[in-house]
Amino acid sequence: MVLLDMENNTIQASIFNTLHDRFNDKINEGRTYVISRFSVKQNRGTELATTHPCRINFGYSTNVSDIVHLPKPIPMNKFCFANFTDVISRNISEKHYIDLICELRGYSTIGLTRNKGAKYMTINVIDLNEHNLTCNVWGEHTEDITNAIMSLDDANGQAFIILQFVKMVIWNGEIRVSTTNAFRYYLNADIPETQEYKARKNADGELVVPVRLTQTSNEATDIITPDNLIKKSVNALRYCRAKVITNESGRKLCSKEYKGVEATITSIPRFQIKFLVCDGNNDYANFTFLMSRM
Repeated sequence: MVLLDMENNTIQASIFNTLHDRFNDKINEGRTYVISRFSVKQNRGTELATTHPCRINFGYSTNVSDIVHLPKPIPMNKFCFANFTDVISRNISEKHYIDLICELRGYSTIGLTRNKGAKYMTINVIDLNEHNLTCNVWGEHTEDITNAIMSLDDANGQAFIILQFVKMVIWNGEIRVSTTNAFRYYLNADIPETQEYKARKNADGELVVPVRLTQTSNEATDIITPDNLIKKSVNALRYCRAKVITNESGRKLCSKEYKGVEATITSIPRFQIKFLVCDGNNDYANFTFLMSRM
């Protein structure tokens, strides 16, 4: 969990499984507490919710007390928004969770992974500079986001979303962000951050053209995996006009030219390019191209 103090600083806190029952009814999100008698450790790991160098560990003797009156209120949320350009160029740490504020432009249907049958979907978002990012959404969040999108007022014309506690991932060669166990979202929320972002979006004073959210199938938004590709070497392509036979001595030969067939060594490099295009009616579509050269 993430704790926020009166100075608007955050720190990550952990409660071990053996102590969950002890603190489960004592700590609730949005409440204010005085916490004492805890240990402090270095904040290490592959997934970190804050950039603070330390973390708090609850122990058996840790004391949690409610606070009724505060000298000044503590905000409910603190967002640390990352720039799309930093994410796309990988200028941020992959182990730290980040927050994004953006405009929602498209979403996919809910699918299931082949191995574990986990629910997943993708959403397409853009920033103020029209930079595009794809977010992988997993588990129960897929139905929550889908239901929230379906309940949007179409007359509003714009859908602004805050993605909190997401992480940067490399998904089959494409830079994306992905939900985490701590993930939460705010879709067209009536909070200062969303109102300020909306004002910046419409600061030019032009008439806002309603944008219809585009829903695509999961197959359309998925990046092609290496399992879907047939890899051949240059030599294999050279001799693919005929069958490969084995003579009496065990040598592999081309049945047409009776020349030796060399072992497959060098694969032809292929590149994936994904395009998100938009027509005059603000309808979006995804295209993936496989090319031998860039």
